[in-house]
Amino acid sequence: MKRLNLSPRRKKQLLRAAIIIAAAALATVAVWFVRSGRWRRLRAHLERSNTAILEGVSEFSQYPDYPSGGEAVSLCILLRYYGLDLTPDDIIAEIPVGPLPYEDGGSFYGGNPEREFVGSPYSEGGCGVLNRPIADAAEAFKSGAVTTAGASVADIMEIIDGGNPVMVWYSSGTELLPGQRVSWLDCETGEEILRPSGVCTAVIYGHDGMRSFYLSDPITGTKRLLDVDQFDTAFRLTGGRLVFYGGKP
Repeated sequence: MKRLNLSPRRKKQLLRAAIIIAAAALATVAVWFVRSGRWRRLRAHLERSNTAILEGVSEFSQYPDYPSGGEAVSLCILLRYYGLDLTPDDIIAEIPVGPLPYEDGGSFYGGNPEREFVGSPYSEGGCGVLNRPIADAAEAFKSGAVTTAGASVADIMEIIDGGNPVMVWYSSGTELLPGQRVSWLDCETGEEILRPSGVCTAVIYGHDGMRSFYLSDPITGTKRLLDVDQFDTAFRLTGGRLVFYGGKP
């Protein structure tokens, strides 16, 4: 076979022509793929394969009985998934209580939500409780409770994929502005407590990849969808806190 002796310029021209032909062929295939409906079927298949929704997660409103007690209601929802017949009152009885912020000598002192519920879950003015005391309360009813901070949305999805719902803390806002942070001094240690306002809890029981989370929301008393990107910002504002069962992701 005789070997062609092409100039560098001619080689570039042929390579360019080959690229153009290949691109045109790919474009033709892509148009056919979309118009034939195969893209929609593939996308639906991928979405189904990336979706995980746990059945048996209940709904429970914190109103009117527990206006500041979303944490207790969320834990109640989580534990009911595992077949425990509990009420939020049962859980509240297991959570230590500390005082609301009060003024003393020009400074404000109060309980520490890392240690106890600040205020009362039965009143509008309670300042809530964070993950460690909630995990301790969960352990009183079912052993194996896990809690962590600094988690990611990928961690949440991994836990759900393993068959376990997740209790989460998040902020009702998407950014922390001056005046949206509540602060006081721990009445026992003098440590400064910095807490974003509008902190909420919920139980996430499903996801459809990186688009939406399925959550049971004590504020509305219903199940609803929440955009993953929007949630991620609000979740990180409160420190990426989780309580769940099934082991650390």
